Parts: sequence; C-alpha cells; structure tokens
Amino acid sequence: MVGYAERQRVDVLLVENLSLQYCPSMEGVDNGDMWRTAWSPDGRYLYAGGEFERAGKHSVRHWDDGGRGAPRDVAAASAKGVTYLAPRAAGGVYFAGSEPALGAIDENHHKLFEWRSPAADFRAMDSDFRLSADGAQVYFKFAPDGGETARLSLRWAGGAAESRPDLYLLAAGVSDYAAEELRLNFAHKDARDFAAMLGHQDGRAYAAVHLRILSGDEASAAALRDGLAWLRREARAGDFAALFLAGHGVDDASGAYFFLPHDGDPARLAETALAYGEIKQALTSLSARSLLFVDTCRAGGVWGRPGEPSTDVVRVVNDLSSPENGVIVFASSTHAQLSVENTAWQNGAFTEAMLEGLAGRADLFGDGEVTVSTLDAYISRRVKKLTAGRQTPAVGKPVEADFPLALVGADTAE
Repeated sequence: MVGYAERQRVDVLLVENLSLQYCPSMEGVDNGDMWRTAWSPDGRYLYAGGEFERAGKHSVRHWDDGGRGAPRDVAAASAKGVTYLAPRAAGGVYFAGSEPALGAIDENHHKLFEWRSPAADFRAMDSDFRLSADGAQVYFKFAPDGGETARLSLRWAGGAAESRPDLYLLAAGVSDYAAEELRLNFAHKDARDFAAMLGHQDGRAYAAVHLRILSGDEASAAALRDGLAWLRREARAGDFAALFLAGHGVDDASGAYFFLPHDGDPARLAETALAYGEIKQALTSLSARSLLFVDTCRAGGVWGRPGEPSTDVVRVVNDLSSPENGVIVFASSTHAQLSVENTAWQNGAFTEAMLEGLAGRADLFGDGEVTVSTLDAYISRRVKKLTAGRQTPAVGKPVEADFPLALVGADTAE
C-alpha cells in the first residue's frame, strides 16, 4: 500500500509488478492527507493516517477486508498529525505524532493511550522568541499557539576554553629508490612540505600538532610500521590521526596494493613493502578520526610483473571511506592515471594543490575555514588544471564527514 503526502488517497498495489489493485474509500476525508500506512499483523485491516484532522484530532482510519471494507476513524494524535504507524503484535497499531507523541490503538479499534511530550515546542515562534538588547534576557512561549510568555535570565559563569583536537601526522615520502628507474624528484619534499603546512595549524585548528616525518632513506618499511604504531599509541578519541604517503604505489600479481618504501623491492613486495592491509588495519583501529593522503603511482613504463604501478586506487579509496571503516581519503589520481610532478612547482601536482588549498585557497566561502569538502572541491579542479586534464584526484569520505582541516586568515590566505 502507498499513501501520499498532500493528497487524500491510498493505493493498494500488487507486489509482483506494482500494478494498482484498488483504492480504499476516502469518504469524509476533506483535508490533509493519509501518507502513513500499515497493515494489521494478520493482514485483515489496513490503517492510514497523516494530516487528516477532524474535530481537533488527527485520526487513524482503518478498513477491514484488507482495505476493501467500509472506513472507520479513530481519533488518535491530539496535535501535529500522525507521522508513523506500526503494527501491534496483539492487533491494532502504534502511532506517533510530531508533537512529539506516541500512542496505540487496540485490536478493537479503541485508543489505548497517547503519551505526549512535556517539552516546549519552539517551532514557528517568530516574534514570540525574543532576546533583550543586552543579551541578558530571553523571552519565549512554550507553544506556538500562545500562552504566557516566559523569561529566562542569562549569566556567564565562566568555563573552560573551547576544546580543540590534537593532530598526529605521519608523513612519508620516497624519491631516491635504489633502482634508478624508480627514482622520483619531489616525493620526499612533498612529505616535508605537507607536514610543514599542517604544522602551522598548531594552536589554530588544533590544540597541538604532532609530526613524524620519514623522508628519503628514513622511510623504510620498519620505520613506516613503527610510525603506524605511534599513531595507534598516541592518538586518542577526539583527535585527528593522518597518514601522508608520497612515492610509488604498487600492485602485486594478484592486484593487492602496496606502498613501496625506500628499501622496498617490486619483485618481493610481500617481504619488503607496506601492504594495504597493514595501512587499513592501522587506520581503522584508531579511536581518533583517521585521514589518509596518498600521492603515489607516479611513473609508468618501468614496471614488470609482479610489481606494476597500482591501476585502481579508487578501490582503496572506496574501501577505506565506507561507513564501516570511516576513513577520509584524498588520493592523487584515479585508475591507471599517472601522478605528475613538475620542477615548476617542485612538488607533485596533487601535493601542490593540497598545499595551496590548505594555505587558504580552499577557503571557498571566505569564513576562514578550509574543510574536508572545500579542499575536495578545490583540488579536484586545481589538479586537473595543473596537469592539463591528465590527472584526476579521488576523494572518499563517510557521509556528513565535514569539518575544518585548517583555519586561515588574511595572513595565510593567498
């Protein structure tokens, strides 16, 4: 069955193909709607309710014979309409109203009870909600339909300063790989520059910024694993924990992703590289809010199986940012794209765009904040422009995961 908002109609449909079977009688329903519907547990009765009102009550209508019988109304919610119906195991239905209220109708179609909240209702207050000129008095009514005006006096009693999170950042960048054909120009500098940029947020967006930087030969597999253990050990609930990786991202013969550390060997990834499973386990086990920044997959045409450049970073982004894992991920490129670096920027294109954004260019609303969403929007356009469309960042974040990553002002925005 289907009810409709702002229409006085209920349809019963055939489940196999959703074809219309019949429409229960709407006789006497001359206002509102009946958009909430429910069956009785045995399927004998059909119930519907909504904004339909009679004599000051919002009624629940029921029909026997599965909706084909004559209609009968039960005065249910006292105000604000019926917003939910659910069958009772013993027969009848439970109903909810937006006042808020909760009630039940029994198997004989009599209202058993209605519990209404004693809370104040400040909706549609308009001029009935006022603040004195000095901010010391608040005037309001407990219901939008009138009543005596209440007055609340306010007095500042002091208190703790606003709590800000700490940021823990592990930044690793490798340029000088042992194999000459794997060497990069600026991955090591990307890690240092990114850490320095977020280090400027100490005392601004974050109460304190804690940095561990692994650059060049410091970024060994052992040092990376020790750094992940440091994040797990130090970052607490309410803090931010971030991992930045710049270098080569590699897939093994089975398609498993690895980050190639300074001492990594593409022919022996399982023994010498940092596996995606290790990264995932570290970031998803943290009680802190986790972020991953990946500027990898930089060079093509130099690989042989096993150990080819990662061709599908998107699957990593999607997996980590899924609701069950909850990691916010910024990746430099998608699918088989190569990540570009340039002597003009002395950074990878992705890191260059991130640095610009965090410095203030991603403050898209001029409110002094660079958030997850505004940084996403900025780098998506900027990286494409820097690379003439050859590189497209991939960003994944859980639903509604948006908060400031940096606070900027006239002294920092460019």
